[in-house]
Amino acid sequence: VSKINTVTMMEEGRYITRPDGSGNPSRTSVSFGGDVAVANRHGGLTKIYARPEDCVESNGMPGIQTSQGGDDVLPWGVEECVAWYTEFPATNQRPVAYTQGRLNPATCKYEDTKVWTVTSATPGLPGTGGPGGVIAYRVNGDSGEIEDTVDIPEFDGSQLGAYGGAVDPFGNLWFVPMGSLLFGTKYLAKVDGVDLSYELYEMPPNVNSYGVTVDQSGRVWVSSTLGLGAARFDPATEKWGIVPEQLLSTGGIAQAKNGPVWVATGNPAGAVAIDPNGLGILTSVEVPGGDGVKGVGVDHYGYLWLVNDKAYRLDPNDDWSYEVYGGLTGPYTYSDMTGFALKNTSCDPAE
Repeated sequence: VSKINTVTMMEEGRYITRPDGSGNPSRTSVSFGGDVAVANRHGGLTKIYARPEDCVESNGMPGIQTSQGGDDVLPWGVEECVAWYTEFPATNQRPVAYTQGRLNPATCKYEDTKVWTVTSATPGLPGTGGPGGVIAYRVNGDSGEIEDTVDIPEFDGSQLGAYGGAVDPFGNLWFVPMGSLLFGTKYLAKVDGVDLSYELYEMPPNVNSYGVTVDQSGRVWVSSTLGLGAARFDPATEKWGIVPEQLLSTGGIAQAKNGPVWVATGNPAGAVAIDPNGLGILTSVEVPGGDGVKGVGVDHYGYLWLVNDKAYRLDPNDDWSYEVYGGLTGPYTYSDMTGFALKNTSCDPAE
C-alpha cells in the first residue's frame, strides 16, 4: 500500500500488508489521527502509522526503519511503522472502516478507535468466499485485537461477499455486496455499534452496488454498476432515492464538504457530481488513462482525487485542473483513502 502526501504529491512510503507478502491489499480507511487500516483481499487486516514519530522500535536496529518512498519497500519485520497485523479465518476481506473514537485534549490524539471489517463465513479460493453468510468484526484500533463478532447468515458471502463498508455518525457499520455478481436478493447491511444487532435493507432491483459512503446527513450512498449509477438510502425513513440519469459507474463514491456526492465513472474516465438532496447530476470531470476511474475521494483542502492507473488531484477552484502522480503499481482503491469521508459524516474533529 502506498502513502502519498496530498500537498506535495510525493509518495512518502510503500508497505507490505501481510507477513507472507501475498495479502493482495485493497480497501483502506484513514483514522482522524491519520493512520491507515488496510484490508487484504486474501485475508488479514493491517494498521500502519502515518507519522514516523508514532512508529515503535521493534526490529532491534537503532532508530526507526521505515519506507521512504515507492522504491523503498522494507521487508516484513524490518518496517517499524506497521502497528499491527491481525489474521482472520477467511480467504476474502474487503470492507474496512475506522470509527471516530474520542479526542483526548491533553494529548491531541484520538483514543478508543475501532476498526470494522467483514469476511465471508465460509472460506473459498483466495479473494472469494464459499456458500454461506458473512461475519462482521470490530477490532481494537490500538492493539488489533478482535473485540466483537457478528454473524450475518442472510447476507450472501459467496463470490466476493461483502464488498465495501463505511461508518455513520454513530459508529454503525454499513456495507454492501458487489451486486453484479449476485442473482438473489441484494442487501444493504447495517451493524449497530452499540448493541451489535444487524438489519438488512433490500436494494432496488436496478441497483447493483459497488462503492458505499455515508454523507454529512447520515444517509448511505452506493455506486452501482450494470444498472443505475447511484442510489441513496435514508435510515430515518428507510427509503431509497435513485439518481434518475443514467451513468456508467465504475467504482468509488464520496461526498465533498457541504457539496455534491462524487461518483467514479468510465467511458470517459472521470467522475460526476450529484446533488445530495435533489439527486440530479450537477457537473462532470474527465481524466486521461484507462477505461474508468476506481477511486474517488476528497482531501482536507477540498481537492478531488481520482485514481485509475495514476492518481489525479483536481482543483475545484481552478476549473478542475489537475496534477498527476504516476509512480504507482496496479493502484486500486475506492474506499476512504484520505479519511475525509469519516470526518464528513461525523461531528467535526479538531481542524
